[in-house]
Amino acid sequence: TTDNAACVALETANNFLNLCDFDRAYETYRSIADKFPDEPEAYFGMALAANKVRYINDIKNNCLQPICYNATNKSFSSDANYIKALSLATVEQKNEYMRRANEIDYIRNEFYKLKQSGKAYDCFICVKVSGEGGHKTIDSERANDIYYHLKDKGYRPFYSEREIQNETGADYEARILYALFSSPCMLVVCSDESYLQTPWVKNEYSRFISLINDEQKETNSIAIGFFDTPIERLPGRNGRLQGVCLKNPDAYSKIVDFVDKHYNLNAEAPQISRKTYSQVAYQKKSVVKSQIQKRTLAKFEQTAITVSEQSKLDIAKSMLDSGNFNAVISRCNSILETNKSCALAY
Repeated sequence: TTDNAACVALETANNFLNLCDFDRAYETYRSIADKFPDEPEAYFGMALAANKVRYINDIKNNCLQPICYNATNKSFSSDANYIKALSLATVEQKNEYMRRANEIDYIRNEFYKLKQSGKAYDCFICVKVSGEGGHKTIDSERANDIYYHLKDKGYRPFYSEREIQNETGADYEARILYALFSSPCMLVVCSDESYLQTPWVKNEYSRFISLINDEQKETNSIAIGFFDTPIERLPGRNGRLQGVCLKNPDAYSKIVDFVDKHYNLNAEAPQISRKTYSQVAYQKKSVVKSQIQKRTLAKFEQTAITVSEQSKLDIAKSMLDSGNFNAVISRCNSILETNKSCALAY
């Protein structure tokens, strides 16, 4: 646009968008469209705000990375305001709008592919990975230790450096988006409060807070792991948060207790109300634990495993990794019908 008034108004709307104040951003863009009905940026801005999408400057890849705050199967390309923006845009603008729309739709499609795969996480670990000069922060090393500790305990934590370190751009964003929606809790590992203001760290915890505010996560499902100086608050979140001092000997056990409190029921979780979520999770874990305890009271000598039994065990292991517990039990019971001394099945 060449109109100064429109430029100023667009800058205000863009600021609201960058602050994730999507409602105010949408209203500001809409008022611009009312005053300047031929301004394509106003309509494209409305499309972004309505779909809860903002951009972060990806310095590493020298590009603007779309960040999605909403997971929906609706195509961004079908948004009426986006289509209106295309009709008013110059050739250069149109190409840029289409590129951005295709990227947003790609992220959403990849999100639903991940959802259909049944993969789920038990805790999202949020941390500032790189410091000055690109060197790893001490917090990233602590997050790494926590990640492997939780895995050793049988949980499925999400830490981007371990889970998606080779992915970039839209693929990276799709995995982050899915992990945020899939994980029932978040642990922010932070020893320096200034790290909370860095764009990529803020991008992760602010989206999780948004899910809490929308009642898609439990109120107390976010905690901070600090080291020397206690950190009890996050920008954008009212009230104090649960904290874990990573210097204390019992730090890891407290982290396990925190994750355990919000245990993920995976594919069953969307069907369970938030009110009964923790109760059902606890009951399910208790049943599984009881079965294991009863079956390990007896001592079994491992006998030779047939090729067919080994194949079933491999499939059961894959099902266990994806959290399909009932299918695991069924598969192992079928092995025990013909080989009652198969310790691995038990």
